[in-house]
Amino acid sequence: PRYRVKERAQEMVSKGFKAQKWFFRHGTMSGPEGFKLNVDLVKTVREAVGDDIEIMFDCWLSMDVNYVTKLAEHIEEYEPRWIEEVTMPDRIDSYRKIRERTSIPISGGEHEYTRWGFKRFLDAEALDVVQPDLNWSGGVSENLKIAALTSTYDVVTIFHAGFSPPGMAVSAVQSPIHTPYVELLPKIAQMSYFFYDHDLDFKDGMVTVSDRHGFGHELDPAKIESEEAVEF
Repeated sequence: PRYRVKERAQEMVSKGFKAQKWFFRHGTMSGPEGFKLNVDLVKTVREAVGDDIEIMFDCWLSMDVNYVTKLAEHIEEYEPRWIEEVTMPDRIDSYRKIRERTSIPISGGEHEYTRWGFKRFLDAEALDVVQPDLNWSGGVSENLKIAALTSTYDVVTIFHAGFSPPGMAVSAVQSPIHTPYVELLPKIAQMSYFFYDHDLDFKDGMVTVSDRHGFGHELDPAKIESEEAVEF
Protein backbone atom coordinates (compact mmCIF):
# COMPACT_ATOMS: atom_id res chain seq x y z
CA PRO A 1 0.00 0.00 0.00
CA ARG A 2 1.07 3.57 -0.71
CA TYR A 3 0.95 4.56 2.98
CA ARG A 4 3.42 1.79 3.88
CA VAL A 5 5.80 2.90 1.11
CA LYS A 6 5.58 6.50 2.31
CA GLU A 7 6.06 5.46 5.93
CA ARG A 8 9.10 3.31 5.20
CA ALA A 9 10.70 5.86 2.89
CA GLN A 10 10.36 8.62 5.47
CA GLU A 11 11.68 6.32 8.20
CA MET A 12 14.93 5.86 6.23
CA VAL A 13 15.21 9.62 5.79
CA SER A 14 14.76 10.11 9.54
CA LYS A 15 17.66 7.69 10.10
CA GLY A 16 19.93 9.90 8.04
CA PHE A 17 20.15 7.97 4.79
CA LYS A 18 20.73 10.26 1.80
CA ALA A 19 19.77 7.65 -0.78
CA GLN A 20 17.50 4.60 -0.87
CA LYS A 21 16.74 1.82 -3.31
CA TRP A 22 13.37 0.25 -3.98
CA PHE A 23 12.28 -2.74 -6.04
CA PHE A 24 9.66 -2.86 -8.75
CA ARG A 25 7.13 -5.57 -7.96
CA HIS A 26 5.72 -5.92 -11.47
CA GLY A 27 7.13 -6.91 -14.84
CA THR A 28 5.93 -7.24 -18.40
CA MET A 29 3.42 -9.99 -17.54
CA SER A 30 1.55 -7.76 -15.07
CA GLY A 31 -0.04 -5.71 -17.84
CA PRO A 32 -1.22 -2.09 -17.66
CA GLU A 33 -2.23 -2.34 -14.00
CA GLY A 34 1.22 -3.54 -12.97
CA PHE A 35 2.82 -0.83 -15.07
CA LYS A 36 0.76 1.84 -13.29
CA LEU A 37 1.75 0.41 -9.91
CA ASN A 38 5.44 0.64 -10.86
CA VAL A 39 5.04 4.28 -11.84
CA ASP A 40 3.06 4.96 -8.68
CA LEU A 41 5.86 3.46 -6.57
CA VAL A 42 8.37 5.94 -7.98
CA LYS A 43 5.95 8.85 -7.57
CA THR A 44 5.13 7.87 -3.98
CA VAL A 45 8.77 7.49 -2.95
CA ARG A 46 9.77 10.81 -4.47
CA GLU A 47 6.88 12.66 -2.83
CA ALA A 48 7.69 11.00 0.50
CA VAL A 49 11.40 11.84 0.59
CA GLY A 50 11.46 15.19 -1.21
CA ASP A 51 13.97 16.43 -3.77
CA ASP A 52 17.15 16.17 -1.69
CA ILE A 53 17.23 12.36 -1.36
CA GLU A 54 18.46 10.18 -4.19
CA ILE A 55 16.23 7.26 -5.13
CA MET A 56 17.06 4.14 -7.13
CA PHE A 57 14.87 1.34 -8.48
CA ASP A 58 15.77 -2.28 -9.19
CA CYS A 59 14.04 -4.07 -12.08
CA TRP A 60 15.13 -7.54 -10.89
CA LEU A 61 16.23 -8.66 -14.39
CA SER A 62 12.56 -8.99 -15.29
CA MET A 63 11.93 -6.47 -18.07
CA ASP A 64 12.71 -5.93 -21.74
CA VAL A 65 13.78 -3.02 -23.93
CA ASN A 66 10.32 -1.73 -24.88
CA TYR A 67 8.90 -2.05 -21.36
CA VAL A 68 11.82 -0.28 -19.69
CA THR A 69 11.86 2.43 -22.36
CA LYS A 70 8.19 3.18 -21.71
CA LEU A 71 8.64 2.96 -17.94
CA ALA A 72 11.59 5.35 -18.05
CA GLU A 73 9.52 7.89 -20.00
CA HIS A 74 6.88 7.84 -17.25
CA ILE A 75 9.29 8.17 -14.31
CA GLU A 76 11.97 10.53 -15.67
CA GLU A 77 10.23 13.51 -14.06
CA TYR A 78 10.93 12.00 -10.63
CA GLU A 79 14.68 11.93 -11.38
CA PRO A 80 15.79 8.49 -10.20
CA ARG A 81 19.54 8.24 -9.57
CA TRP A 82 19.45 5.03 -11.57
CA ILE A 83 17.37 2.03 -12.62
CA GLU A 84 19.09 -1.29 -12.03
CA GLU A 85 19.31 -4.72 -13.67
CA VAL A 86 16.82 -3.69 -16.32
CA THR A 87 16.98 -6.99 -18.21
CA MET A 88 18.81 -10.33 -18.14
CA PRO A 89 22.56 -9.92 -17.50
CA ASP A 90 23.74 -11.51 -20.74
CA ARG A 91 21.72 -9.13 -22.97
CA ILE A 92 24.34 -6.43 -23.29
CA ASP A 93 22.78 -4.97 -26.44
CA SER A 94 19.49 -4.54 -24.57
CA TYR A 95 21.25 -2.59 -21.83
CA ARG A 96 22.91 -0.40 -24.46
CA LYS A 97 19.63 0.26 -26.28
CA ILE A 98 17.84 1.20 -23.06
CA ARG A 99 20.70 3.48 -22.02
CA GLU A 100 20.51 5.27 -25.37
CA ARG A 101 16.76 5.85 -25.00
CA THR A 102 16.60 7.44 -21.54
CA SER A 103 18.28 10.14 -19.49
CA ILE A 104 18.02 7.94 -16.37
CA PRO A 105 21.38 6.27 -15.62
CA ILE A 106 21.45 2.48 -16.06
CA SER A 107 23.20 0.26 -13.51
CA GLY A 108 24.00 -3.44 -13.38
CA GLY A 109 26.70 -6.06 -13.30
CA GLU A 110 26.13 -7.93 -10.05
CA HIS A 111 25.90 -11.13 -12.11
CA GLU A 112 29.26 -10.64 -13.81
CA TYR A 113 32.18 -12.36 -12.13
CA THR A 114 35.44 -11.20 -13.76
CA ARG A 115 37.01 -8.07 -15.23
CA TRP A 116 36.52 -9.56 -18.70
CA GLY A 117 32.76 -9.76 -18.22
CA PHE A 118 32.64 -6.13 -17.13
CA LYS A 119 34.86 -5.09 -20.03
CA ARG A 120 32.18 -6.29 -22.46
CA PHE A 121 29.64 -3.94 -20.86
CA LEU A 122 32.12 -1.07 -20.80
CA ASP A 123 33.16 -1.51 -24.41
CA ALA A 124 29.49 -1.56 -25.43
CA GLU A 125 28.83 1.64 -23.41
CA ALA A 126 25.92 -0.22 -21.85
CA LEU A 127 26.12 0.96 -18.21
CA ASP A 128 26.41 4.22 -16.32
CA VAL A 129 26.98 2.50 -12.95
CA VAL A 130 28.84 -0.78 -12.54
CA GLN A 131 27.92 -3.00 -9.57
CA PRO A 132 30.20 -5.98 -8.99
CA ASP A 133 29.19 -8.10 -6.02
CA LEU A 134 32.05 -8.68 -3.58
CA ASN A 135 30.59 -12.05 -2.56
CA TRP A 136 30.45 -13.38 -6.12
CA SER A 137 32.88 -11.63 -8.42
CA GLY A 138 36.25 -13.08 -7.63
CA GLY A 139 37.24 -11.70 -4.25
CA VAL A 140 39.22 -8.63 -3.26
CA SER A 141 41.96 -8.98 -5.88
CA GLU A 142 39.55 -9.31 -8.80
CA ASN A 143 37.32 -6.50 -7.59
CA LEU A 144 40.26 -4.13 -7.29
CA LYS A 145 41.06 -4.94 -10.93
CA ILE A 146 37.42 -4.41 -11.93
CA ALA A 147 37.39 -1.03 -10.15
CA ALA A 148 40.63 0.01 -11.88
CA LEU A 149 39.17 -1.03 -15.23
CA THR A 150 35.92 0.87 -14.78
CA SER A 151 37.80 4.00 -13.68
CA THR A 152 39.58 4.08 -17.05
CA TYR A 153 36.14 4.33 -18.68
CA ASP A 154 34.99 7.06 -16.25
CA VAL A 155 32.16 4.81 -15.06
CA VAL A 156 30.98 4.90 -11.44
CA THR A 157 31.50 1.68 -9.44
CA ILE A 158 29.22 0.98 -6.49
CA PHE A 159 29.77 -2.47 -5.07
CA HIS A 160 26.65 -4.58 -4.69
CA ALA A 161 26.23 -5.66 -1.06
CA GLY A 162 29.37 -3.69 -0.27
CA PHE A 163 28.71 -3.59 3.47
CA SER A 164 30.66 -6.81 4.21
CA PRO A 165 34.13 -6.38 5.77
CA PRO A 166 35.89 -7.06 2.41
CA GLY A 167 33.38 -4.82 0.68
CA MET A 168 34.03 -1.97 3.06
CA ALA A 169 37.78 -2.36 2.58
CA VAL A 170 37.57 -2.34 -1.22
CA SER A 171 35.10 0.56 -1.31
CA ALA A 172 37.19 2.62 1.12
CA VAL A 173 40.28 2.56 -1.09
CA GLN A 174 38.39 3.96 -4.11
CA SER A 175 38.04 7.64 -4.91
CA PRO A 176 34.76 9.04 -3.55
CA ILE A 177 34.03 10.31 -7.06
CA HIS A 178 34.50 6.82 -8.42
CA THR A 179 32.66 5.05 -5.57
CA PRO A 180 30.33 7.51 -3.81
CA TYR A 181 28.14 4.95 -2.03
CA VAL A 182 28.26 1.71 -0.10
CA GLU A 183 25.14 -0.37 -0.60
CA LEU A 184 23.77 -1.31 2.82
CA LEU A 185 20.92 -3.68 3.61
CA PRO A 186 20.35 -3.05 7.34
CA LYS A 187 18.59 -6.33 8.19
CA ILE A 188 20.97 -8.49 6.17
CA ALA A 189 23.94 -6.60 7.64
CA GLN A 190 22.81 -7.65 11.12
CA MET A 191 22.93 -11.29 10.03
CA SER A 192 26.17 -10.89 8.09
CA TYR A 193 28.01 -9.51 11.12
CA PHE A 194 26.59 -11.96 13.64
CA PHE A 195 29.77 -14.05 13.93
CA TYR A 196 32.12 -11.06 14.11
CA ASP A 197 33.47 -9.56 17.31
CA HIS A 198 31.70 -6.24 16.74
CA ASP A 199 28.90 -4.89 14.60
CA LEU A 200 29.04 -2.79 11.48
CA ASP A 201 29.42 0.82 12.58
CA PHE A 202 26.71 2.77 10.83
CA LYS A 203 24.50 5.57 12.04
CA ASP A 204 22.92 8.70 10.64
CA GLY A 205 23.09 7.16 7.19
CA MET A 206 26.88 6.87 7.24
CA VAL A 207 29.14 3.82 7.52
CA THR A 208 32.43 4.22 9.40
CA VAL A 209 35.34 2.18 8.09
CA SER A 210 37.13 0.19 10.79
CA ASP A 211 40.63 1.37 11.72
CA ARG A 212 41.70 -2.14 12.78
CA HIS A 213 44.10 -4.31 10.80
CA GLY A 214 43.02 -6.34 7.78
CA PHE A 215 39.31 -6.16 7.10
CA GLY A 216 38.76 -4.69 10.56
CA HIS A 217 36.80 -7.59 12.01
CA GLU A 218 37.61 -10.88 13.71
CA LEU A 219 35.38 -13.87 14.33
CA ASP A 220 33.96 -14.02 17.85
CA PRO A 221 34.72 -17.47 19.35
CA ALA A 222 31.80 -17.05 21.77
CA LYS A 223 29.40 -17.17 18.81
CA ILE A 224 30.62 -20.61 17.69
CA GLU A 225 28.32 -23.27 19.10
CA SER A 226 30.18 -26.30 17.71
CA GLU A 227 33.11 -27.19 15.47
CA GLU A 228 33.54 -30.18 13.20
CA ALA A 229 36.46 -31.15 10.97
CA VAL A 230 35.30 -32.35 7.56
CA GLU A 231 37.74 -34.43 5.52
CA PHE A 232 37.50 -35.06 1.79
